[in-house]
Amino acid sequence: QEEKEKFEKTIIDILTKRSNVQRQQICITYKKLYHKDLLEELKNCLNGDFQDAVEALVTDPVLFDVQLLHRALYELLTIDGELLAEIICSRTNVQLMAIQEKYAEVYGNPKDVADNGQPLSLFKAISKVFMESKLMSDRENAVEFVRRVLVDAYHREWSPKMSPAERDEHTHWDERLARSDAGELYGAGEFKWGTDEGGFINVLFQQNVTFAQLRATFDAYERLYTKKITDVVNEEFSGVLKELISTYIECIISRQEFYANQMYEAMRGIGTDDDRLIRCVVARCEVRRFKRNLIKQCFSQTNY
Repeated sequence: QEEKEKFEKTIIDILTKRSNVQRQQICITYKKLYHKDLLEELKNCLNGDFQDAVEALVTDPVLFDVQLLHRALYELLTIDGELLAEIICSRTNVQLMAIQEKYAEVYGNPKDVADNGQPLSLFKAISKVFMESKLMSDRENAVEFVRRVLVDAYHREWSPKMSPAERDEHTHWDERLARSDAGELYGAGEFKWGTDEGGFINVLFQQNVTFAQLRATFDAYERLYTKKITDVVNEEFSGVLKELISTYIECIISRQEFYANQMYEAMRGIGTDDDRLIRCVVARCEVRRFKRNLIKQCFSQTNY
């Protein structure tokens, strides 16, 4: 038992103190030196949730997301809307581009691209699963939402290549437009009998409307109609579409808070949702603002 604990501590010390790029280089070097796959070697030595956590840390992050998406779509009797939403709605535009390219490489057709070069395999896979599902009540709007996220939403966040002036434009908003869009959201949701899902989605994906502008719209909605936009979504939508829109809005408001809430929910009550906790820690462990002591605290509350 003592040797096992020492071995596991060594693994933790090495893997958690390296970046993902460094962990990938360790895997490459290990194979050159010992002619063996490090990940397979670790899987043979470990088990349970600790094995899952180590595997997630050692796997290329883009490939890890692609594997999660494939699991969300195909490995259960029903679509795992929560997992699907977590991946496609919480990742940055740069990450989404990489995910779509990797998905086409692993599960799809790399030659299946749009006119602008956008890989289409992931979108087509999600669309097919949605449209063939007998349990989804709003397939068309869910497909349209995914299309907007994967294909259209590249203008919403800062690009590393933007000049300071362009970045400044992306952090300002128009208060009049915010109030107007808040009214559009109210008209598509609470104001009417039933919900205009398409109208709601259109407000979220207006051309040239940044995340900063949408945050101003959500604030305006709460001031004008005395209800948080997240509560409105929970009341007006259901099923996979609710998971998608709710996660998207939460991440627009604050990715940090979204992941903090995910980790809290994973650890709340009796037992731990280890899969969710591992995903969150691995997804955020290299984000500087996501403090290391929070990650350590989360791992200390899990049993492996």
